[in-house]
Amino acid sequence: MKKTALGLFLLGGSGLVTWHLFWFLGSLLKSDNPGFMATTITLAIGIHELFHLLAFESVGMKSYALVHPLGGITVPFKTEIQKIYQVHWSRYSGIALVGLIGNALIVCASTILNQSGLLTNEELSKIVNFNGALMLFCLLPLWETDGHLFAKALFDSIPEHQDMPVAHALTVVAVAIFGIAVFASAQTFAVPGLLVVYGLRKNAHEDEHLGSKHRLAMTTKQRWFWTAVYFLLLSLAVFFICISQPWWKI
Repeated sequence: MKKTALGLFLLGGSGLVTWHLFWFLGSLLKSDNPGFMATTITLAIGIHELFHLLAFESVGMKSYALVHPLGGITVPFKTEIQKIYQVHWSRYSGIALVGLIGNALIVCASTILNQSGLLTNEELSKIVNFNGALMLFCLLPLWETDGHLFAKALFDSIPEHQDMPVAHALTVVAVAIFGIAVFASAQTFAVPGLLVVYGLRKNAHEDEHLGSKHRLAMTTKQRWFWTAVYFLLLSLAVFFICISQPWWKI
């Protein structure tokens, strides 16, 4: 219980410090409303990390989360880190992707506040845009993002001879999502689209060759389920960006 409280305290404390940093930056950049900018960014990152923290707690791993100007991070305490190697890869996929659900819920809550007259249409648009952009970045299957952690668990669970056929199929789905977005909104998604495709294929090439035989590997149904969740979140991220105005113009 003490570690849980400490983890939440670190999340709240770092969020407060980061809010003031973003407020100061907004003031320097002559933002019309630096407080709104700071709240939008800090809340999006903070809720995202809170969902990761709660997901770790759900599998018995005491963790802490930090919000900082370059993003956020949630990791188990040092005494808990070994437990991560005992977590089933299906549960691990859920831990990796659950932060994005937090961002989607922020958009839903902001829409309700807008309908209640507590947020203007412009404010809602910028909240939607930032959360969409954050989701899209986190879903890139590269570096140490949520998308990479999921893609690694996915391809490690797939038999070696199926890796590239699955990667080809997922490439088609990704291209379709970004293609529809470009056609519908006239916005360009070339860079994130290429990074998603490249990241998926990279993870397919670099998977654990005998991972599918590992006792923690996902079953076929679990792989299908989490892949569907991944692409649903990717579609939401792109949709949020398409229907909103750039958040940096706050």
